[in-house]
Amino acid sequence: MTDDRAGRRRGPRTDVDTHTVILETAERLFGDGSAETISLRSVARAAGVTTRAISYHFADRRELLRAVLARRGGPIAETIAQRLDGLSRAPTAPSLGEVVRALLDPYVALLDDDPVGGRRWLRILIRHSEMWPPEPDSAALFAAAAGRALTGVSPDELEHRARIALLSMTTTLAHGAGMRDTDRRWVSHLADFLTAGIRGPHGTAPLATDHRTPVPEMRSRASRTSARGRPRDPRRRTAVMTAARELLGERGYDELTLSEVARRAGVSRPFVYDHWGSRPALVGDAILTAPHHDPPTDADKPFARAITDLIEATMRLQSDPIQLAGLSALTSGPRHRTDLLARLDAGDTAPIRAAFLRLIERGKADGVVRPDIDGPALFDTVRGAATMHLLTDPADRANPIAHLTAIVLRAITPQE
Repeated sequence: MTDDRAGRRRGPRTDVDTHTVILETAERLFGDGSAETISLRSVARAAGVTTRAISYHFADRRELLRAVLARRGGPIAETIAQRLDGLSRAPTAPSLGEVVRALLDPYVALLDDDPVGGRRWLRILIRHSEMWPPEPDSAALFAAAAGRALTGVSPDELEHRARIALLSMTTTLAHGAGMRDTDRRWVSHLADFLTAGIRGPHGTAPLATDHRTPVPEMRSRASRTSARGRPRDPRRRTAVMTAARELLGERGYDELTLSEVARRAGVSRPFVYDHWGSRPALVGDAILTAPHHDPPTDADKPFARAITDLIEATMRLQSDPIQLAGLSALTSGPRHRTDLLARLDAGDTAPIRAAFLRLIERGKADGVVRPDIDGPALFDTVRGAATMHLLTDPADRANPIAHLTAIVLRAITPQE
């Protein structure tokens, strides 16, 4: 059925794949305009569907934008991951040029297949890259592969260069300056440019240590900062960390964006991107700089009361919303961040663990704990049980504390 006055179809469409039509229309509108100013109603009108049809497939504009990015970006990220993983595992070290082409060529293939739509998608990606961090992370995988080709540069420095290269590459491809379709000579020049930039000055010297004299017209401006490095602003960094923790607690990791953190902190987006560069890096710092949980003291307490307090402290730590939200940043993606997890464990968990182990040893000395009890294994068991309960019934915290305490005391008390 159609509405004669509007000339548009009314009711659900059965002649097309509505989901695909919505994504293609949104990509065209977002790519030619601005996603922030285009409403779902506008997308529905242009797609020839109802607003209800869009709401059926996508909860809101942010979810629609993510889906637009993922439709083309998912296959590209997968292809890049496969190629970089192959270079990382190859019996002989690849050249840096090969690593760069593994990153560049899938984007070029996109433009070969759909020059107009591909460039629209790239423009959306540039504006809203924080909305769609690919898994696996192309920059992290690139750093792993490039590390075999480029010695003398740290993995963190390589990853930083890779993110700069990705931004330069996608911006150049999106606007196609000097490019006729995907002219192979032009693409080759782009690859050479990216390779030289990633290699850095003098072949392998880290960019951050290049303190050559600035060109004359810039000397007066640069001399105020280059001699002593980038001036730090602890107040702005503190504001960003506070904003990130607040947003983690309010929205969770999946809904957090670097742009929103910058807005809440009252700083510029470039400040956040320059200092952290990615959502996992920002979230990792945010949870590592969060105030620590001090363990309860066990001195002069009856053993049962002391172990109850420590189990409660463990439950409180495991249920901290910042910890719960932030851990997904450290345990997901291509590089399991064992380094950050270890630092987090040392910052918050280690004091509670140490107090727990001291209490177990005190119990053994007092004869209320069996001498064969393995304190570290017992603590990890309690911690795992607390985490499992929080995942299944986060609202109920009092009952599991009493339940866990009873189980632990039964298990460790010497049998008559």
